[in-house]
Amino acid sequence: MKNNDSFISEGKRIQATDDNRWMSLLPNVGCALMVLGLVLSLCFAYEFKDSNLGLMVGIGFIIGGTQVLVLGTMFRVVPTRQIVKVSPATQSDQQ
Repeated sequence: MKNNDSFISEGKRIQATDDNRWMSLLPNVGCALMVLGLVLSLCFAYEFKDSNLGLMVGIGFIIGGTQVLVLGTMFRVVPTRQIVKVSPATQSDQQ
């Protein structure tokens, strides 16, 4: 069975650690967006109307940060599957 951590393409070895680094960064970005939304919402909370642009943008950042946090966690939890092409000779052996 092949190791999923690295593969060779056109003579270059490509590591899966680059993807893992970006996926582990997503929850941090989500938390930062939520904190930014909370600060914006608190700064513009004096007038609670839908015409208050700062408050609406802050609420949007809170909702968006939650989505990024959840998706970043899901991407790390769900395992990646490797697509294997089956050659015709191997396929006839299995039948």
